[in-house]
Amino acid sequence: MNSLSPLPALRAIPPPTIRNFSGSAATYSRSTIHPRPVLIVVEGPHDVTFLQQVSRTLHAAKPDLIDLFHAEAQGNILFLPVGGGYLWNWVERLAPLGLQEFHLYDRELPPETSRRQAFIERLLQRPRCTARLTSKRSLENFLPADAIQRLAHVAVEVTDDNDVALDLAIAWWNGSPRSKSWSALPDRRRRKLRERAKRFLHQRVVPQLTPEDIFQNDPHREISGWLQEICRLIA
Repeated sequence: MNSLSPLPALRAIPPPTIRNFSGSAATYSRSTIHPRPVLIVVEGPHDVTFLQQVSRTLHAAKPDLIDLFHAEAQGNILFLPVGGGYLWNWVERLAPLGLQEFHLYDRELPPETSRRQAFIERLLQRPRCTARLTSKRSLENFLPADAIQRLAHVAVEVTDDNDVALDLAIAWWNGSPRSKSWSALPDRRRRKLRERAKRFLHQRVVPQLTPEDIFQNDPHREISGWLQEICRLIA
């Protein structure tokens, strides 16, 4: 991983024109911004999309679970995707804001898992800060295989630890006659195909999930637990 370059400490809430990190710009009047919004800190825009979409789906079935689309529109939460690199370089600069924070990061695989767990433990020592690692490798590992197959038209195995986006990209590539095998492709080409598959999972598959789909690969209701914690922080 590449470390992030040093950043100045954050000192104030951003102005009322706020970038919606799921991909579009959203402008809020001062009257619609919660005076103390909860920061939801994740790794990237795909994580924002996932949380927004599954929260809306689950809220429709269980109104006691928060709809993050609505909460964001009301100014009760702000999503902050911090990207890769050494996460602490970013999030330690959030403390001066004095906001409630909810952090959610992918577990990944060992030895990275241990580093991330240590990072979570540091976050939990801060006041007003809740932090979680996913129990699975990434958010894509919560997607049921049959839901992916319905829309991607290829079969992809989903375990707690596989790279679902990569496996989907390979399945797509191998599903048609090709002049080159997947392993013969340049690294850059493979990365682009994997990113395309990742976008498909979050932008096409996740919005089509039913509550039953979500619960199928989340038997311990981990996702519901995150939403309940966010709701508690807003209250």
